[in-house]
Amino acid sequence: VSLPLRADVCYTYSTQAVSKLCVRENLLAPEAGGICEINEDKQVVNSGAPVQIGSVKETARGKDKISFSFEVRNTGTGDLFERGSTCDRSTRAKENRAYVIVDTGIAGIQCTGLTTSGTKAEGFVTLYDKKKTVTCTQTITSNTDFEQQIHIEAIYDYEEFKQTTITVKSSGESPATS
Repeated sequence: VSLPLRADVCYTYSTQAVSKLCVRENLLAPEAGGICEINEDKQVVNSGAPVQIGSVKETARGKDKISFSFEVRNTGTGDLFERGSTCDRSTRAKENRAYVIVDTGIAGIQCTGLTTSGTKAEGFVTLYDKKKTVTCTQTITSNTDFEQQIHIEAIYDYEEFKQTTITVKSSGESPATS
């Protein structure tokens, strides 16, 4: 006998992502041939998770400021919920939300909708159509060229529906005799 086995699974998950920002001595007119480029898309590496960080882009914003943006994306097949919600659907305000932490390692970061603390900006973001763009500015006080690694973390509850079929060959009981 084949029987369906179904489960709705809710678990707390954390996505870890790393990218690099370019810092140049002259942010507005960097000389060609430096160690990195400011105004370009950046490579981002993610841990395996249903929510991914992508589309990291950096631009110069002033003589002592750079800006960067990234997308938080639900690339999995399940539903995203605010961390600690246990995937409770009774409150729509907790659906499609992730807690995001951006750490540049440099003081002076500000991100739209997030709270700044030291070298970090963090807070809840709500995804629409499975994605949300976060934009940050970073004050730069260095007079040298370097690449700065940034860490982005998303923490959330995630619900997935799983189904498989199991085959029962014997119940372990002998047939009844009459």
